Amino acid sequence: MVNFEYLYRGLCGMANAPQASSMAGHLGAAVIAGYFFGEDHPDVDSEVIAAIERDLNRITGGEESIWFDPKKAGITAEELFKPFPKEQGREALIDSVAKALAANIGKTR
Repeated sequence: MVNFEYLYRGLCGMANAPQASSMAGHLGAAVIAGYFFGEDHPDVDSEVIAAIERDLNRITGGEESIWFDPKKAGITAEELFKPFPKEQGREALIDSVAKALAANIGKTR
C-alpha cells in the first residue's frame, strides 16, 4: 500500500494551493489520488507501489510545475506540501465545519 503520509501531504497541498494559483490544487489532488490508488488496489505488486511513491515524491519535490509558476506565485512546491503546525483540536467548531460542507455536498465541485 502507498504510505499513509502521502494522504496528509496531498491534503496539505490542496489546503495551501490558493497561495499559488487556482490550478495548483491539482498537484495536491494528484498526490491524494496516488494514495487512494494504493488503497483501492491493496494486492498490487510492490514495484508498482514503489513507482507510484517515486512519482508522488517528484510532485511534492517540485518537479511538476505545470499547474503554477513558483517564481510568479511566490511559493515553491515544497512549501505547498509543507505540513501544518500541530494544534489542539477545538471540538466546539466541529458542527460549523459539517454545516459548511453540507451546503455544497450535493453539488459537483
